[in-house]
Amino acid sequence: IRKWPHPSTVGRILKQNNLIKPPKRRIRKQSIEQPFSHALGPNDIWCADFKGHFTVGDGKRCTPLTVTDAYSPVFTLL
Repeated sequence: IRKWPHPSTVGRILKQNNLIKPPKRRIRKQSIEQPFSHALGPNDIWCADFKGHFTVGDGKRCTPLTVTDAYSPVFTLL
């Protein structure tokens, strides 16, 4: 049986010999501080967003939908 070196050891050796290129840096996009459209009051503009799906305990697929009012502040529950 042949014992292979740990992957981190192989990575360190490749880096030491300049055989691995450093990852490209991602350009950070600025967050949008102002709304796309000006809501003049509550219930003036609504926004909807599907958040992707996940599987629940009984194996069924759940696709959550977030609906927000563009005028009111957004609260995040942790």
